[in-house]
Amino acid sequence: MNVFKMTPDDVSALSQITLAELITRQETSRMNYILKQPISQLTLDRLTTGVFARYRDDRLQRVGSQGTN
Repeated sequence: MNVFKMTPDDVSALSQITLAELITRQETSRMNYILKQPISQLTLDRLTTGVFARYRDDRLQRVGSQGTN
């Protein structure tokens, strides 16, 4: 359920979801995505601003600017 696009009929579900659960769902989804990307296999000494910039640019091409919020 996307709590940001709920109809009035969905409001009752809000009484069953805690803020902690919502945050956990969102962050777990983000982390799982990143863990599947090649950048996650790099050692910390190889992570540079250039690597992050390429990751960002590649992601923007795949998901568009709407996916950066």
